[in-house]
Amino acid sequence: MKRILLVVLIAILILSYFVNWYVTEQQKKLDEENILESLEKDFYFCKIIKREDKDIWLICNGRPFYAIYDNGELNYELNGWSFLKNDVIVWNDLDNCDFYTYKDSELIFYCPKDFDSKNMVAKIYKFDDEINIEKIREENFFDILVNDIEKVYPFLSSCEFKDFNSFKSENYPPVLEIYFDCSEGDYVIYTDLATVPLQPPILLNSDLPYEEKSKMSFEKSFNLPIEYIDSLNNQTTITSKNFNVRYFFSENTCGLAYKIDKIYDEEDAEMAIREFGKYFIFPPIEKINTIEFIGEISDDVLSFKINDVDIVSVNHIKTLNLINSFWKKTEGIYR
Repeated sequence: MKRILLVVLIAILILSYFVNWYVTEQQKKLDEENILESLEKDFYFCKIIKREDKDIWLICNGRPFYAIYDNGELNYELNGWSFLKNDVIVWNDLDNCDFYTYKDSELIFYCPKDFDSKNMVAKIYKFDDEINIEKIREENFFDILVNDIEKVYPFLSSCEFKDFNSFKSENYPPVLEIYFDCSEGDYVIYTDLATVPLQPPILLNSDLPYEEKSKMSFEKSFNLPIEYIDSLNNQTTITSKNFNVRYFFSENTCGLAYKIDKIYDEEDAEMAIREFGKYFIFPPIEKINTIEFIGEISDDVLSFKINDVDIVSVNHIKTLNLINSFWKKTEGIYR
């Protein structure tokens, strides 16, 4: 009889263990589903790498991400980069730096983050499957930046990177003004690596009329046939099919605005990203293999997931059936 009771007791303990294990695993699975769903709402598409109590390490949009999950609430700081603080050496090394992009498990940071130096440095780290990171080298940031710009506008590869300036405006990120010396004159490009991913090259040669400078800028940048040109004072508008670019010049500055017409829905927006996004999205996406519509941020903003890692949005003005800007979701520390 005692033997039977002992066997029953052992069976109950084993059953209790497996029930508790099953309940714990189911709760863990439910928690992880909630974590991923919560992050997707903010357009972070993630997979969980490891979890230690409240601490969650993930790969989101292709790069490391750290969050805390406590009592059903998910919290993260510094756009998911707060895990860098765990290593004092790394955190001090990246003081006044921000994230640029990732390539083959390499994380590229640029320093200083406000571009306020003529000696911009790229600090390159590598991360493993456990999201342990280590510094592997430093490079001249502008060697990387110029190489990426030349991928977007190949004609600049026959030019020479000349110089850059940075300037700040209240309530906006600092902007880079980048100059290339080409045979026909200097071209300028603007970017803040955030809200203004990349403004295409504009020819600054003062000996040419505005219309000629606009025409050369358009043909060199986009390699598209010009169907219509309209000039008035210091502005020139150039049209190629449903693509329209307006260049404007003043004594001390220049700029452009663009639009793609006949965009009625997300399918048309996807086609616009494939055809025209490559001229504006930065850092560049060298090849679009897959593109998936993931939702609307607001009435006029459509967002897409590219190659499962990059999030690209377009400003779609529905009342006019046009797109007038593209940008990639920034993964920066301070964005």
